[in-house]
Amino acid sequence: MYLFLIFIKFKRIDFYNALKSHRLNIQNLQESIFEIVENKINSNNEHQLIVLEAYLLNHYCNSLNLGHQNKIILYEADGNIPTQNKLLISSIINKNKSIDLLRVLESLEGRRNGGDIELNYFINKIELLEELQF
Repeated sequence: MYLFLIFIKFKRIDFYNALKSHRLNIQNLQESIFEIVENKINSNNEHQLIVLEAYLLNHYCNSLNLGHQNKIILYEADGNIPTQNKLLISSIINKNKSIDLLRVLESLEGRRNGGDIELNYFINKIELLEELQF
């Protein structure tokens, strides 16, 4: 995540600034991710890119500061199967593997594994490093 954000800061400054200022909706965020990786997706890295997509979506939503009640919901309980969730978006990396995106998002739920970290946490570290340059 951190390295990807550093990469886009230098290669896609408009995207980076939009992330930083929270000007993107979820669709724009996913489309911007896809523009960066679309020519690089293959069977060897597809799952890792879906994981990256999930982390960016999760941490970006956490940064929007809408409060717990108004947090952007990326998935919800499936009314037909009570023990399962359904994704409200599709993976931009591979729409046929959206279940992988759902599983990663579910694994980020809660505080123990960093699921509550805001994207600003990473951006602030990048900005601090830039300020410390000689």
